[in-house]
Amino acid sequence: MIALISNDAGGAEFIARYALKQKEDFCIAAKGPAKKIFSKLLKRKKIINANKAIKRSDWVLCSTGTSGNYEKNAMQNAKKQKKKLVAYIDHWVEFQKRFLKNNKLIRPDEIWVSDKYAFFEAKKNNFKNIRI
Repeated sequence: MIALISNDAGGAEFIARYALKQKEDFCIAAKGPAKKIFSKLLKRKKIINANKAIKRSDWVLCSTGTSGNYEKNAMQNAKKQKKKLVAYIDHWVEFQKRFLKNNKLIRPDEIWVSDKYAFFEAKKNNFKNIRI
């Protein structure tokens, strides 16, 4: 099972559309603009607490917003629970900020990007040993 986690609208749009094409079951944790997007695109799925979603999952797909700590907290929790963490980056602006919490870098197991600009930012920003 995949835990889909987002607060960010751009990331939620991608993640929800990704989930629609998967055979693997998933659960959703969302706040902010992402909640509306998930509710619209994945009508039959209930939105649950991020901690519950992570516990239920085999791996986590999380967007990376810059406004707030919702996704950062989820990424830290996934790492603590030793779940595979895939971070989705829909934009290259404030790249480093998307992975910093309390001056600590959160290192996902894999990074998915929306375009070549985000790809090159990921390559040059402390993520050299992470599959992008």
